[in-house]
Amino acid sequence: MKIGLYKTDEIFILKRKDTWKWFLSFLFQDFTGWKLASFTNEANLKTIDINTLFTDYNYKTTLKQFFDIKNQLDRCAGTVIYYEDLNYSNTRNKKLSNHVCYEEYFNNINIIKEEFNKYD
Repeated sequence: MKIGLYKTDEIFILKRKDTWKWFLSFLFQDFTGWKLASFTNEANLKTIDINTLFTDYNYKTTLKQFFDIKNQLDRCAGTVIYYEDLNYSNTRNKKLSNHVCYEEYFNNINIIKEEFNKYD
């Protein structure tokens, strides 16, 4: 008898419609050590002291990792759900992207965008 973990379950794949915004979110979370992955309110933002974060942060590693994950998700079979379409009004967690301008955290955002465009 063969039993599969997902045999009778429906598989949902969470993606974003805008790949650049998706990457910025991933980049910011990686940069902050995923401290805001469960964002509940703007008071959480005050817990992030940008000056104490990684001084030798290498965005190229994050860029490669992001596109590796994206490519794996693109090969998955299942129902795609887009982050932008989710309704967070009835949950404790909030959409961090509605409260943070990710680009402001990176003084080299133009260089990062150029590197991103080489992958995309």
